[in-house]
Amino acid sequence: MSSSVAGSKKDRAHSRAPWLAGGHPPAWLLVVTGLACGFGVFLTSFTSLLGSVSRWSAFTSACREGVLLPALILSFITYALGRGFSPTNVVVGRGASRGSGRIWLRYCAALTIATLIGYTIGLAPLAVKLSLRASWGNPDLLALLDAFAVLGFLVVFDMALAIVFHGRWGVLIIPVITAVTVCSLLVVNEAVLVNSGHSSLLFSSVWNDQSPVLGYQITTVTHLLRILFFAMLALLSARISIRVLDGERATGDPASWVIAVATSGALLFSVLASPALFSRVGFSPDCSATPAGATLCLHPADDAVRDEIVPIVDRVARLTSTQRSIFVEYVSGSDPTNGKGKGFYIAVDGKGNVDENALVTQLSGEVLMPDGYCGDDNQDASGAAFAVYDELNRRLGVGGVSQSVSDGESLDSSQTVPGAGFRQMSDKQFTAWISTHAETIRTCTIQENDLP
Repeated sequence: MSSSVAGSKKDRAHSRAPWLAGGHPPAWLLVVTGLACGFGVFLTSFTSLLGSVSRWSAFTSACREGVLLPALILSFITYALGRGFSPTNVVVGRGASRGSGRIWLRYCAALTIATLIGYTIGLAPLAVKLSLRASWGNPDLLALLDAFAVLGFLVVFDMALAIVFHGRWGVLIIPVITAVTVCSLLVVNEAVLVNSGHSSLLFSSVWNDQSPVLGYQITTVTHLLRILFFAMLALLSARISIRVLDGERATGDPASWVIAVATSGALLFSVLASPALFSRVGFSPDCSATPAGATLCLHPADDAVRDEIVPIVDRVARLTSTQRSIFVEYVSGSDPTNGKGKGFYIAVDGKGNVDENALVTQLSGEVLMPDGYCGDDNQDASGAAFAVYDELNRRLGVGGVSQSVSDGESLDSSQTVPGAGFRQMSDKQFTAWISTHAETIRTCTIQENDLP
């Protein structure tokens, strides 16, 4: 008898409909959500915030790539907030006439607003820094609206998942599904579609890169298509969730089927057609003379780091006796010198600054071998040219402190190694040797016997 009574109590407890007050999410939870999402995007933009390279493309990239950490944060918050919703809810209070579906929608709206406010605050330091230091271009506001669309979809989608996975395992299942949703198209692009001529990035939440590159911008059509796509996904998730909470069949809504077919078709078309995501942006290079007498032409977006580039260019120019040369920052599809300049690109290190070592090695190679490195079919010339190249980089300080000697000094070295005699030369003597053998190095006709 006692076991029967215990069983009936358990059944009643299990079937009891959870009470749901028709209000808003707790204010403290909304504040925490905004702060957490803001901190997430702030971490993503931290390198660009501290570095000396100041391009507005960094803001565009941060808007897009910054959604990853907030997406994971939202997956846990929506589980805690949405797991209380179910078709058996008993709504009490002023919202009793609305039904649990309408209350769920209000929760989504409040959480979305908190997320977007926090995200904007997290991006604010980078925007302020670029507005003060960036020398060219303007912020891509469509990139921000693009990120808003992705985050809005993720809030609604995760809240919908919380209705289904409301049990104890939901705290693990929802973040996993969220991560797959955010990264799946990126994985397909990099693992399946590589070298196929097709791309799945148009509707991918993140691209895992710092695009757009210098001289390009994301097209307006790309942004608008992404905003529309994620808005439609959010609408689809909301309609299905409301029907479930109102006790209706999820598959019985014709409008949901139309949206599902439209978004699926758009996704398939984006992969098959792979429309261009970027367009070129016209510019006029900023050219000026350096103290050594060389001409340095930079993309106007990099004028902010000109003072860092000039000393490096002058060091290379003086050591190779090319002070009358034109050094041009490489921008895809543009060459203001018509092939007469020595091209280079500005590599950025892990701290957002100019990678000086990478810049030096580029300039060294361009000065010594502007027509390209010697091929493997000429091993003798290739080995001799690279010996000169390595010595030039050593004297410029790449890979450690330069061991070049001043006039009148010498270093002991074994003469059995081709090019070992370079160590006995001063910088002035090395420069003279480079000038004498410049043509043989450029044409890959230099031999190891020509080395000191």
